[in-house]
Amino acid sequence: GTYFYVDEWDMSRYEFNGDKDGTASFDEDVMGLEYDGSYLWMQNDQNQIKCYDISGWPSIIEIPENSITPPTPDCRGLFFDGLYFWTAESLEGELGRIFKFDYDGNILLELWEPAFRGWGVCLVEVPTPPCVPENPFPPDSATDVSIETDLSWQCSDYDPAEVGFNLYMGETEPLTLIAEDLHQNSFSPDSMFNPQTDYMWQVIARDQDNDTTVSPIWTFTTESVFICGDANSDELVDVSDAVFIINYAFGGGTAPDPLETGDANCDDSVDVSDAVYIISYAFSGGNPPCDIDGDDVPDC
Repeated sequence: GTYFYVDEWDMSRYEFNGDKDGTASFDEDVMGLEYDGSYLWMQNDQNQIKCYDISGWPSIIEIPENSITPPTPDCRGLFFDGLYFWTAESLEGELGRIFKFDYDGNILLELWEPAFRGWGVCLVEVPTPPCVPENPFPPDSATDVSIETDLSWQCSDYDPAEVGFNLYMGETEPLTLIAEDLHQNSFSPDSMFNPQTDYMWQVIARDQDNDTTVSPIWTFTTESVFICGDANSDELVDVSDAVFIINYAFGGGTAPDPLETGDANCDDSVDVSDAVYIISYAFSGGNPPCDIDGDDVPDC
């Protein structure tokens, strides 16, 4: 973070402007060199990785008890990833291996090299985009969905602290952002959905590196919500609904909307018998519309 080092037999330290800041000698061939934040580690040609205290630079002090034996005598190059060491074999005419190992020399990972004569190794972390939102609820293309439904989706192996979701929704494209940076895979709307309405929705996952993945656009259609017998849609069931049905059946009047609101006796048609049923309910204590047997459970 402050200097860079050049080594062969001796090791020289330079400032970033190129000014030399002293030289230390190992008195042996150097096959790899790395600093772990506390000590300097030197890999030689005698199958050793030696540890040095360089705090008194250019005087360096070997700490023999910290020495490590490389995974094989053919290892060359040394890299420290913040927790563990890495090195690579340098073999003539054959593939070698890349090793990950700890301070005790225990091999934690072994990989084949992509080419002959490896002489160094480094670790490159490739950002992994967040999981793709999938398996929505309501399911894609669902119909007769409750107007009070919550929305949810799945996203495999995501960390809520690292991934946020943006939720877009609408009846037509482009969809509107309705919730941002959600850290759970569900959403409860503040108000009910409109009945008998086609909705489209989509979820975008975003991680701390600002990488995103996008779900498909899903759709669902909400249920039809009405009061059985409320043919004129005034949210009451009374004689005015009977009149409305008679006007529709005999006078060419407007049809109940939806038509099922006028089918008070559950016979799958809207006619004068439904008007009679409503009048019986309103004036004679008959069963409620759509509850033919009077058990408080709708029959249609």
